[in-house]
Amino acid sequence: MAIIFALGSALSIALGTFLTKSVTIRLPGFSSVGVLFYLNAVVIGFASFFMPVWNPMDASDIARATLGGFTTALGAYLIFLIVSRSSASAAGIGASLSPGAILILSPLLLQSSVSVVQVALVLLIIFAALIPLRTAIESTSSLASFALLGAIGLCTGLTTILISLQLSNDMELVQILLIQQFVAGTLFVTLYPPKGFTASDYLALSRRSVFMGLGWILTVAALTTGSAILVQSTLATVPIWILIMETISQRKRPAANVIVSALLASTGIILLSTVFA
Repeated sequence: MAIIFALGSALSIALGTFLTKSVTIRLPGFSSVGVLFYLNAVVIGFASFFMPVWNPMDASDIARATLGGFTTALGAYLIFLIVSRSSASAAGIGASLSPGAILILSPLLLQSSVSVVQVALVLLIIFAALIPLRTAIESTSSLASFALLGAIGLCTGLTTILISLQLSNDMELVQILLIQQFVAGTLFVTLYPPKGFTASDYLALSRRSVFMGLGWILTVAALTTGSAILVQSTLATVPIWILIMETISQRKRPAANVIVSALLASTGIILLSTVFA
């Protein structure tokens, strides 16, 4: 069952990321992002029917959960910025590199031991995957494109580490995600208040939130029934699934540099997950 859950998670996250492009076209700017986070929280709330929901929190738990909301918001800002100027697959490639960021950050935040060889391999994977995309983002220099895509992986990795720290402190995943989504949503609604949304706009946003929320729930189900290596390796294929969806939707082959980058990122993260497990 683990592989079914993991594959379902990868497809759901890929479809949710793919739908981000239509959101940026329909509702330009960042006014829709806060609404999306609130809708994500509603979807995650349904998980409370079959998952533990809430445990007591101390000040450090609240601080970590709030910080996770900030990193989630920053990651979303970068994703929407890149999707609006490039493609959903480009943003997906950046996010897929988060396991590499986790490995590099883990000695500082998780007191894990990491070898020089591991760090070198991670940096090689990141550079190899992102260099083909250096011209993929409109009106952005090569260096800035590289930094933006790498920052998505960094934010996603940091958010994952914060979740890990909170889980080790007996917080439940549902409460962690609910707090993160609420904090991130509040930040965006405050900075970019939604205006003039119609019922059809909210319906379009709901579709994206359903798939993203389902992806997170299926990831948890996969982790509870299988190995982390299996789940991480399967999720590494998300950029490839997004490319397939873009190809079907646009009825044309994606740019060669995006194909190469997606394949390098997916292969590199699978290699990282299996060799250094």
